[in-house]
Amino acid sequence: MCVPENLMQSVKNLRSLSFIRKNLWLLSMWSNLENALLRKHIHEPIKTPIFVCGLARSGTTILTQILNEHIDTGSILYKDLPFIEIPYLWSKCSGLYYGKDISQTRLHKDGLHISQSSPDAFEELVWKKHIHRYKDGGFCKLISAADDLLGITQELPVVINKILYTRGKKSRYLSKGNYNIFRIEYLLNLFPDAKIIICVRDPFQQAMSLARVHKHFVDLSKKYPFLPSQLAELGHLEFGPQRKPIILPNGKSDETMDHWSKQEDYEGYLLQWKDVYSTVNRQFASNPNIFWFRQEDFLENPSEYLRNVLKWAGLSEEGIDMQSIDSRVQINNKYQTPSTVYDDEILSFYSSHMKNETIPVSDS
Repeated sequence: MCVPENLMQSVKNLRSLSFIRKNLWLLSMWSNLENALLRKHIHEPIKTPIFVCGLARSGTTILTQILNEHIDTGSILYKDLPFIEIPYLWSKCSGLYYGKDISQTRLHKDGLHISQSSPDAFEELVWKKHIHRYKDGGFCKLISAADDLLGITQELPVVINKILYTRGKKSRYLSKGNYNIFRIEYLLNLFPDAKIIICVRDPFQQAMSLARVHKHFVDLSKKYPFLPSQLAELGHLEFGPQRKPIILPNGKSDETMDHWSKQEDYEGYLLQWKDVYSTVNRQFASNPNIFWFRQEDFLENPSEYLRNVLKWAGLSEEGIDMQSIDSRVQINNKYQTPSTVYDDEILSFYSSHMKNETIPVSDS
């Protein structure tokens, strides 16, 4: 049986991550060495970091990939694995570890391409170390400014400064982290001038997409049993056999699990969409640090919509090939929504809320 190259790379990363977990003293030693080497840089003030978050299948990946092309932004990349805490030292030898940097399609079957130079949600590895009972609901815990996560407060700024230095002394940190949608208040307390981009998509299309990808990863896991462990180790609990429900105060996680137990994946994901976005919207609807990135609006006119995002984030158009944006963004065929579970209340909520008030988004 031929194993796809991207899955083989996953095995490599999983084994490395497992080794690190068993030898944290060794990673700590290297991290202290790197901190000493970069002591003039790791405690510099962090200027207006950008955090891209939102439920899976909402456009977080394509947006982060595009923003990562900007001359000022620096992100955690695939090639930083498995040693994201020591990106500078690891960058000196990661090329030998990974070999040739080849672009390949993602396992999700969504047409997106990734390479070792692509950004992704690897900041989650830092959060995992400091969130209590992470896999038992900690990953989706609403973290407020009052929560005591001293480890994050101390480590995340250091990791950010290391990444910016390693990327070529970039000035703006760019993060993709779906679960950061539950940590917005904490992030804004830690970085008061942060720009938070919340990606959101038509609830029915997003739920159908999640159901499709979940089934695909369940099928993949039957062929490649290591895959669920690799996803869980990286903090991906959205779909696949290792999937976990999102539990929020006054939410409907029990109903979601009931649907999923009956293999009604779409219905469960739809309830989850409403739980998450209604909760976040209540708290941050008019916050000037928040940009609601609506995937449908972006797909209608990608380059013009992206200009609005860049303007709001305080980024120039320099360094991004704006002329290629429209051709790069694929408009997939819409899913046919099951009429039996079409919820007018959810659709009305999506249409009426989660709009930007700090900058006019183009009508197109």
